[in-house]
Amino acid sequence: AAFDAQGDQLIYELCAPLIGAGQDGLGGAPSTPNYECDDLLPNPACPPPYETVQYVPPFSALNPLGGDPPVTIDPVTGLLYGTPLAQGQYSVGVCVYEYRNGQLLSVIRRDFQFNVVNCQPLYVADLQADTQEDDHYFIEKCEDLEISFENKSIQQATLDEYRWEFLVDGQIQTFTEWSPTITFPHAGNFEGALLLNPGAPCGDTAYITVTIFPEIVPDFTFEYDTCSAGPVSYVNLSYIDGPGEFARQFWAFGDADTSNLTDPVHLFKDPGAYLTRLTVEDTHGCVADTAKWVNYLPAPSLLIVSPNDTISCPPAEVLFNNLSSPVDESYKVFWDFGDGTTGTELNPLHIYQSEGTYSVHLEIVSPLGCTIDTTFEDLIRIVPPPVADFRVDPPVVFGFNPVANFVDESIDAAHWEWYVNDQLIAHTQQVQNYMFRDTGLQKITLHITHPEKCQDTLTRWVDVVPEWTFYLPNAFTPNEDTNNDLFKGKGILTGIRDFDMQIWDRWGNQIFQTDDPLSGWNGRIHNTGRSAEEGVYLVRVTFTGPRGEPFEYQGVVTLFR
Repeated sequence: AAFDAQGDQLIYELCAPLIGAGQDGLGGAPSTPNYECDDLLPNPACPPPYETVQYVPPFSALNPLGGDPPVTIDPVTGLLYGTPLAQGQYSVGVCVYEYRNGQLLSVIRRDFQFNVVNCQPLYVADLQADTQEDDHYFIEKCEDLEISFENKSIQQATLDEYRWEFLVDGQIQTFTEWSPTITFPHAGNFEGALLLNPGAPCGDTAYITVTIFPEIVPDFTFEYDTCSAGPVSYVNLSYIDGPGEFARQFWAFGDADTSNLTDPVHLFKDPGAYLTRLTVEDTHGCVADTAKWVNYLPAPSLLIVSPNDTISCPPAEVLFNNLSSPVDESYKVFWDFGDGTTGTELNPLHIYQSEGTYSVHLEIVSPLGCTIDTTFEDLIRIVPPPVADFRVDPPVVFGFNPVANFVDESIDAAHWEWYVNDQLIAHTQQVQNYMFRDTGLQKITLHITHPEKCQDTLTRWVDVVPEWTFYLPNAFTPNEDTNNDLFKGKGILTGIRDFDMQIWDRWGNQIFQTDDPLSGWNGRIHNTGRSAEEGVYLVRVTFTGPRGEPFEYQGVVTLFR
């Protein structure tokens, strides 16, 4: 740069350098005697006139370094701009023209040698940031005024100096920690830099822009009619403490339902305390949230009762399902069942003991003191119970014909089930014909059902009288012609026991005996000895009947050959 004490105008231009020396002695070669102006470093300097340097195209006095963009000079400041692309040594001439009132007064020239080489920087300023453009780093924070910077520069041990600088409210603030934590006074944009060896040839600078977005203040209010089971209205009062706009909001009401509306209206299904949370986000992605408890305890707007049965027979067990909403165990509940009894359960189980029609009254008081009541007129009707009854026709059944009719004589029955000895034999029939499978006392049970599902049962016993028959023939012919060869009793002997048959001859000798009613005398002595003679023999038979009655038969039998 040039300076003129009189304030004359100075104009900078690139111009051709002048040749004031030669190449003798280049590379250590000896200089040519008596030609000092050809030396690399003439001593004394060669006198003018001087020739100008001749450039090899595409280089010239106005384009001495080439490059992309080409190296140029600012005519006002004298600063050189451009990026050389080829390594080498370059001669550059700079001419400064002095003007006063538009008249050229003088020209000053200076010749420079520029050495362009590829070199690796020794120090590189680097730090952790959100984004980066070349050597400019950008850090963004939401609300947090305290920022911890992470210095990622290399070669810390060999640095002569390093520091951080930030322009804060018009003042430069300097920090000398390697990775400082800085508290900024407020939200906004702050320009700064990380300087390594500032002012030295071997140094570097990273430029920093810190943006702290304004604080988000989340807030909301809500209201509802505490004595009516209506919705809760929410109002979003959130704001940004500075410039900015909201992008979205999210509501979580505490009962698994959500909303994205700004001012939602929500209906809770059940009473209780619900923690409602509001989350808001601005256009920069900054997020904040707040939560408030909503004590939703209104009285039901309508009382609804659903008994499990409205028409029944005494004793009638009725479960009153309280379907009123919202309501839970924290509410006070009062029932008047209409039969002189009351209850305080939420869903009571009540037993009606007498016939009649009953109106039921229900009153509910919310935890906040709101009351609602309703009388359900003629809600419960208790009707007379059914009476099971039947007859057996005939009333006494005999074993030779063990069939009877069961005839229903019940009152208010709509369904019938008949059981014999606890085994179901028929249903839906009022008259049932049945054949008994055994003799003796038989258990007959009728189970009836009222149209309103009330039930009754009656059991009766029927005597199936066992019957038997027995007789003895008065003659037989044991001549082995398979016709009337065996003498034995005849008849139906079911149920008899202790059977005994004895046969004697006329001299009092026992010639046959058996305790098997199916066995007979074959005409031989004891069925194995010699044949008995023709004649008349005495017979005596005894046994016990099915119900223990004794029986004795005495007679004679004639044996023919």
